[in-house]
Amino acid sequence: MTPNEFLATIKPAARRSQLEPHRKSLLLLREAGCSLKQLQEFLRIHAVEVTTTTIGRFLANSDSDGAEEPLAPASAPAVAASPQVPSQTPAPSAPVPAPAPRAIPAKFVPPTDPIDAMAFARERLGDKPITPGSTDP
Repeated sequence: MTPNEFLATIKPAARRSQLEPHRKSLLLLREAGCSLKQLQEFLRIHAVEVTTTTIGRFLANSDSDGAEEPLAPASAPAVAASPQVPSQTPAPSAPVPAPAPRAIPAKFVPPTDPIDAMAFARERLGDKPITPGSTDP
């Protein structure tokens, strides 16, 4: 039997979240101010065991899927759209250049030449001998 023949005899399972049947309820509860933990309790009542992270991701994807808006709770009054007021801030005329980087004083930059590096270390540490394991200058 070829794969095409097999597909003709079955109906492939669609990938669907176990939260999908509860989408409208979850969106409604979330709009009403329920936390993800409370939504998890709601789902547990309906025999769905998922983490709060899973619920959060499902709801985030529900918003971006262009899903139908949930119905507003009956106690919430309808809010009229406010007229758009143009912004009062003027558009910038030209980009502002970034400040120039500050130069590091030469006394803080260690030299790259090994002999100069020894002199730099003596100057910074004084004439104290450096012993293995000593960490204090």
